[in-house]
Amino acid sequence: MVQQFSHEQFGQSNSAPSGIADSTISTKQLTTRQISVDVNSIRNVANRRRLGFLPKILTFILVAFIIGAAAVAAVIVLVQAGASATTTTTTTTTSTTATTTTTTTTTTTTTTTSTTSTTTTTTTSTTTTTTTTPFICSPACMNGGNCTATNACTCNTAMWGGPICQTPNRIFWSFDNTLQDLYNNFNGVGNNGPTYSSPGYNGAGACILLTQSSRQSVTIASPFLNFAGTSFTLEVWIYANTLYNSNPYTDNAVFGQFDQNVLDKSLHIIIRNQRIYLGFFSDDVVGTQLLSAGQWYHMAYIYDYSVRTQYVYVNGYLDASRTSAGPYQGTTGSLTIGTNGVNTPNNFFDGYLDSIAYFGSARNASQVLDDATLVSDLTFDGNSLVDRGPLLINGTGTSYSYTTSGRVNGAVTLSVNPSYVQITGLRRLGLNAWPYSVAIWIKPTSVAGGTIMHLSSLTNGAQPNGWCLPIMGLTSAGRIAINSWNGGNMPVTGSSVPLNTWTHVVGTYSSINGLRLYVNGVLSGSSGAYSFAAGGVPMTITLGSSLLGLGVCNTGTIQMGQFYGSLDEFRVYARELTVAEVVGLANP
Repeated sequence: MVQQFSHEQFGQSNSAPSGIADSTISTKQLTTRQISVDVNSIRNVANRRRLGFLPKILTFILVAFIIGAAAVAAVIVLVQAGASATTTTTTTTTSTTATTTTTTTTTTTTTTTSTTSTTTTTTTSTTTTTTTTPFICSPACMNGGNCTATNACTCNTAMWGGPICQTPNRIFWSFDNTLQDLYNNFNGVGNNGPTYSSPGYNGAGACILLTQSSRQSVTIASPFLNFAGTSFTLEVWIYANTLYNSNPYTDNAVFGQFDQNVLDKSLHIIIRNQRIYLGFFSDDVVGTQLLSAGQWYHMAYIYDYSVRTQYVYVNGYLDASRTSAGPYQGTTGSLTIGTNGVNTPNNFFDGYLDSIAYFGSARNASQVLDDATLVSDLTFDGNSLVDRGPLLINGTGTSYSYTTSGRVNGAVTLSVNPSYVQITGLRRLGLNAWPYSVAIWIKPTSVAGGTIMHLSSLTNGAQPNGWCLPIMGLTSAGRIAINSWNGGNMPVTGSSVPLNTWTHVVGTYSSINGLRLYVNGVLSGSSGAYSFAAGGVPMTITLGSSLLGLGVCNTGTIQMGQFYGSLDEFRVYARELTVAEVVGLANP
């Protein structure tokens, strides 16, 4: 605090203030903590010497001078001591991306003055701030894609690809009483009341029925599906009630995306004049096989952007191709099923469509063949009867168990009577003379007979009033056997099967080669040519039992009964496998 003085406390004198002259102020005696000035002593001296001859104002100036000198001396001492009250804080952040650095210096000085002490503090603070500039992708990444560099999107490769993550890897419309995509991305809306029909191609579930006269179709408006500048495959099962063949523009439209009627901007996936047809508008490929109404076909429409080539397949086999095609360049337009957006009177499909599959790549020939002919693929992995094939015919069963000691990962074990696994809806196994193949790994715990595969028109084994035939099993002597029918049994018997050992068995049929039996990839017997007399309806295969067919179905050399042991890697094909394919299955 500063002490107050009154005029009455100071007199006047004609002589200098000897008390002040006798006093000595040394800066070496000053400290940073306190400088004390005895103002009372100065007042007493002034009174004693009668300083009245000085103006009172000089006394005030003198006191102020002494106090100011003390403050300056304190600052000098602080500087000589190295500014011990200085604090510096620095923060630095390093980034591998773009960085902006801002440095701010703040100096704060606080001075407190009193008649007893003076304190001076200096503070310096330095702060470094780092910011990250995000990358920019134009157009923006879609469907959860991340912009990881300028105009570079990283996509969810499990589902989405393409430059901006706009191309799905897979879409599947099953039409099992729904227009939804299996992956719930491209869901459809019906136009003019399309209906469902059961069973579909695979004999299970349903398919969609479109009537041309009612102009029925399906639209998928969102999200936009990009076909431009990329490879793609579209596969579908079709059954046409009518096929038009009156002029070049009488189409049965299967699938389309319409941008505009100019070169490479109108995608039409159709049947034109009873032939499979893939077009981009005036840039098209047409098949050679003449198609008929009233039967199922598997159709594959493929564009390979890398070689600028269009391909069309019928029932798994290449029908036509065209190079120097495309690419397709449409950038707008909804997807349509059953029409393609070209406004002609007959430009609607008339019949059944089932299991439309889209792939964001060009499928190769072997993949298309499997897509068209692999009827069922049960691996039994993960304690599951889920079908790994394209038709998604999942299995059912009773009293079976799973084991992790399969030939390839997991397997099923049948250890009680009855115990079995069953798949149904096998349409082509019900067609006369249609080629087929069945393959399975077996590990029997008993070889005194037993049904491995039982084919029937009913899920109960077929009797009474049904069609049934055990097509693979063990003889009473423990030998492997297969069987077929052409008005009588067509048995083929092979070698003995060891107990508790994995053995691979394949049976194939075609009207040219007849029935063939392979054991561990080696031909073990054949029948010669004949025509298979099938049941005429979608069929059921039961693994491990003949159910109600026991004792009443034609058996050949198979001893019908419960099979005991484990089964793995069961496959059914609607074609005759080649020797190389059989060997491949026997050596997984």
